[in-house]
Amino acid sequence: MYRYAQIDDTGVCVSVSQLSGEVDATHMLPLGSDDDVQPGDFYDGHSWVRPDPPVLKPDRIAQLETENLELKLALAELAEAQQTYNSRWPNWLKF
Repeated sequence: MYRYAQIDDTGVCVSVSQLSGEVDATHMLPLGSDDDVQPGDFYDGHSWVRPDPPVLKPDRIAQLETENLELKLALAELAEAQQTYNSRWPNWLKF
C-alpha cells in the first residue's frame, strides 16, 4: 500500500489516500507510516504543520438566552425602583 497526501496549490492537504501503486504527480506527496497527516494540514515544503483549531463563535441561541436573562433582571430592577418611587408620592402623582 502506498499512502499519499493530495495538496492544493497553497500546500493544504485536501485528502489522504491509500493506493495500490505508486503515483508520480506534483500534487500527491508520499507519506511514511509515521506521518499523521489529515485534511487541512499544511505542507511548508519540508514538513507538515497542523493548523490551530478554529475559534468557535458562541452558540447564538445560548447567547440570546443569556441576553434575555440579563434583560429580565434589568426589567425586574426597574419595576422595583418604580414601586419604591410610587410608594413615596400621593396616588395622583403615581405612574
